[in-house]
Amino acid sequence: MTDPAVEMVSIMKSARVGYTRMIGNLIGYHIDHDPCPIMMVQPDLTMAEDYSKQEFDGMVRDTPVLGRLVAPEEGRKRKDTLLRKRFPGGSLRLVGANSPAGFRMVSIRVLLFDEVDGYPAEAGNEGDPIRLAIKRTETFWNRKIVAGSTPTADGNSHIKSRFEAGDQRRYFVPCPLCGHMHVLAFKNLKWPDDDPLAAYFQCPACEGHITHDKKTWMVENGEWRASKPFAGHASFHIWTAYSYSANASWGQIAADFLAASQQGPRFLKTFINTTLGETWQDATDVPDWNALYARREPYARGVVPKQARYVTAGVDVQKDRLEAEVVAWGPGLESWSLDYIVMEGDTGNIDGPAWKSLDELLARQFESESGIAFPISKMGIDAGYDTQTVINWCRRRAFGGGRIIPVKGVHNQPQIIRSPQSKDIRSSGKRKRNGARLWPVGVSHIKKELYGWFRLPVPTESNPIPDTGFCHFGEFLDEHHFKMLTAEILQRTFQKNGYSVEEWYLPSNRRNEMLDCRVYNRAMAYLCGVDNLMREPAALPASTTTTKEKPATLSSPAPVVSMAQPGSAVVGKRTRRRGSWLR
Repeated sequence: MTDPAVEMVSIMKSARVGYTRMIGNLIGYHIDHDPCPIMMVQPDLTMAEDYSKQEFDGMVRDTPVLGRLVAPEEGRKRKDTLLRKRFPGGSLRLVGANSPAGFRMVSIRVLLFDEVDGYPAEAGNEGDPIRLAIKRTETFWNRKIVAGSTPTADGNSHIKSRFEAGDQRRYFVPCPLCGHMHVLAFKNLKWPDDDPLAAYFQCPACEGHITHDKKTWMVENGEWRASKPFAGHASFHIWTAYSYSANASWGQIAADFLAASQQGPRFLKTFINTTLGETWQDATDVPDWNALYARREPYARGVVPKQARYVTAGVDVQKDRLEAEVVAWGPGLESWSLDYIVMEGDTGNIDGPAWKSLDELLARQFESESGIAFPISKMGIDAGYDTQTVINWCRRRAFGGGRIIPVKGVHNQPQIIRSPQSKDIRSSGKRKRNGARLWPVGVSHIKKELYGWFRLPVPTESNPIPDTGFCHFGEFLDEHHFKMLTAEILQRTFQKNGYSVEEWYLPSNRRNEMLDCRVYNRAMAYLCGVDNLMREPAALPASTTTTKEKPATLSSPAPVVSMAQPGSAVVGKRTRRRGSWLR
């Protein structure tokens, strides 16, 4: 942390390994030996105040040299605040990541982040707090940026991203039996079935049993080793197995793991984050995109197979493009990806090239292997990004006579798609006479269903196509499409009341447009009635065929129903009001 050759330090750690003490020592070093402007960022202002009162003030009180420098006289002491400490040649600012005001109008040379995985996504409305803070160090050629945290969810962890961006150092220790240098990995922690407190580490080289009493010697003779070349960013991973704490024995770690495993995911997540110092991933098994890519089929692009009955399209709307997938559907929800089109252009301009390309797609006829021309029966368009523009485009085409469906993804909705119940969308305070409504799509439910379909085995002669949901993909799709199709992860999060909630999230380095398009296609297939198209059962032997008896004829005729006028029905001589002709 004081090496001038190192610009950034990142530490992915378990709890209670002394990181807060480390950065306290660094602050004290700079106050005494190398004064400069320092900033420490805590997850929120309350935690910043707690650090000031419990950690910093105690360090100043118990260290005479710091006591003389931070508050040498009463006049200066009165000018200090809970979040601002001054000393000759510099100052210390304590800020909360949730408060953008703390990052304004300051220049910082030493920037310290504590528990970065607890930071909010944005500081107020001004963006990522980590980037806001780092921006304040740009004027110093000798800046220092230090970050440390216990990790949280995989794919959404700031500290894991920083650890992977650095040279990824881990602590190697020697085996006392054979001398082999290795990392203490949890997978090598073993114990008797009935006695976890007797846990030991198994050497990956000689497979010898290393007991806990050898830990101190091993740590004293260990060394940090990087797995990537150093380029100014030193990153470290450390976990409880290396700790000298009385409650960090290897037997205690094994006992804590067994207890957490028996109590359920909520407790196991805490163990993995705070004891192992690793990210937690509670997800459905994400389908292997390589497996989907490997089983592509050599059918022609845009040609509808003879088994198909409907063609649908799902459209994802981005700022600078529209992306659409066209899918053919057959009995048993069997599907074929017919085409994937990217229509570039400013989507805010309804008369621009992107929307004109979508017009061409809507008017396109897809020829089948049987010579029949298939139109797009239903087109689902994402209206969540730019709702009014999508609605305006749909209105101009009168919703295609029911073919164009503006949709909006809704989480935790059990239905695949349901009729709009919300108020009409309005572009002004007055109600639109031809107001349009968005169709809520249960994206969480559909994604689970699709991921199950993607994992279905490849059909063989002995193992034919499954009864429901097998997906065919053509060779015209490249690797990028399958990475998008399997980009999202289902994560279980725990609320304050103890209840767990499943949430889909997209890792920051991935794109998911094709998955969104397939979700909308699935909703359109449901509206087309594909769920009711069952596969034809195999013909039964003649000896087992039966003939259903015709129902008996009614002794008296049923009432005659005739349409006397729109909206009414005549039953006998009485007339009652019904719904409109559409109903």
